[in-house]
Amino acid sequence: MTDSALELRAGLYQTRIDDIHSAQSKVSVVFCDELGEFKPVVAVNAINLPNYKVGWFKLVNQQTAFVMLIGDIDKVTVVSTKNATALISGDINRDNAGAGLQAQAFR
Repeated sequence: MTDSALELRAGLYQTRIDDIHSAQSKVSVVFCDELGEFKPVVAVNAINLPNYKVGWFKLVNQQTAFVMLIGDIDKVTVVSTKNATALISGDINRDNAGAGLQAQAFR
């Protein structure tokens, strides 16, 4: 992570969170069964398979979030800012179902 942005990519899906260090930003690690309002419930534009959830999902709180949950996971990093939400966990560098995965922090 750098001074101003976090760029996440998974196959065809990507997002950039520019306000990562703003006062309203929050980064936390929670157990999957404690996601509460941040639990993904509906795939909006995503791949939604067992042990592979990547793309845009509607959350319990009705926000749309970028999700990268890959593999058998028990904890999730939740990045929440004024303008964006992302859920990240698992083997984000694994090539699964032909999707070259990578997460990179950019300035």
